[in-house]
Amino acid sequence: MKHPVFLYTSLVFSLASCGKGGDASTSVSSSLEEESLSSTAITESSSSSLELTSDSTVSIEGSSDIESSSIEETSSEEEVTFLDDALTITFLEMNECYGDSFLIQYKDFDILVDGGAVADASSVRAGLKNYVTDGILDMLIVSHPHADHTGGLSDRNTFREITEIKTIVDYGYQYSTSLNRGYESNRQKFIDKGAVYYPISTLFTDDALSPIFQIDENLSLEFLNTGAYLAPDQVRDSGFNHNDTSIACALRYHDTKFFFAGDLEAKGERAIQANYPNYFKNSHVIFKASHHGSLTSNKEDFLRYLSPETILISAALLASNQTVNGIVAEQHPYIQTLKTFEKFTEDVYWNGLNGTFHYATDGLGNTSFEGEGAWYSYYVDGAKVDTDAEKDLPMSKTSWYAPYMALA
Repeated sequence: MKHPVFLYTSLVFSLASCGKGGDASTSVSSSLEEESLSSTAITESSSSSLELTSDSTVSIEGSSDIESSSIEETSSEEEVTFLDDALTITFLEMNECYGDSFLIQYKDFDILVDGGAVADASSVRAGLKNYVTDGILDMLIVSHPHADHTGGLSDRNTFREITEIKTIVDYGYQYSTSLNRGYESNRQKFIDKGAVYYPISTLFTDDALSPIFQIDENLSLEFLNTGAYLAPDQVRDSGFNHNDTSIACALRYHDTKFFFAGDLEAKGERAIQANYPNYFKNSHVIFKASHHGSLTSNKEDFLRYLSPETILISAALLASNQTVNGIVAEQHPYIQTLKTFEKFTEDVYWNGLNGTFHYATDGLGNTSFEGEGAWYSYYVDGAKVDTDAEKDLPMSKTSWYAPYMALA
């Protein structure tokens, strides 16, 4: 794993003095009991996949203990590495209107979630080359079989620098398109090389398995049950709403939870609230906006349930909004969705404006954000905006925000 480097101004981090965030103020009533889930036991070595162990406990062999550390005050001119044990989330910039692909990295543990559209294959490959420097993906998660999530994984060159994938978790059912067949061919190549493959439904139907993967004592990944996962023998066509089957995940690191769920829509959001009514309370919550900031997702009740401190969005800047005519068309993320986000936090970042970006947290409430700058720019009042100057800004602080919101 290659850790991104961040710039800090008068910033002091001391893990020993950090505390929890406030309670989420709203609880969600439900007739369903919160599920009690045991942990899937996994072990890691440089040459083996994540494997189930018989004692139903979870460990990764060779994992070093978390050490307390601090970052002393630095000037704005000095580059420092965030924290040796930081959790880093890297959103890759997308080439097309839709698309999700991001990396989750912690020490030497690397997770790739989705692969964008087929036009994003080269970007995904570059991300893997630049940031997964040992060539080993510990986990690949593919949320659902839509082309803007599997397309970049269908290209045989996407994984050229990856020698091993240890664990693969995906939607699991059958939806036959040329792009999905390409992804499934790549999946099979890594299974043949030793990857352990879990169709998502099996983590909830097989008594020998569990939806919780413990990565080390402070970091765990839990797959959450929406009730919509399909068995591997199920076949669906293009008329089916595949968004409903999106895999929902919560990555827990100390007091922080990162929730991501592909293109999960309102029905699935309600299921998460019902099945896990108090799950996100007393946590610093990072939320990957579902369905690229669509109106069919990201409902206000769900945002109130999550109470996110930071929201991360993946969608490309539309070509129609890149001309000298200015910002002329509504796109993902949608205006009403952004208005909903405004009610909860100003820390909303979009890779259409920031470019590929890195969000890091120590899990205790201290965070950092760094954008690489967007490939594509836009115009305001006939003037081209310098995207490099806006690469580290939340959406509301960019030149884009006011004229875009005025389209409503």
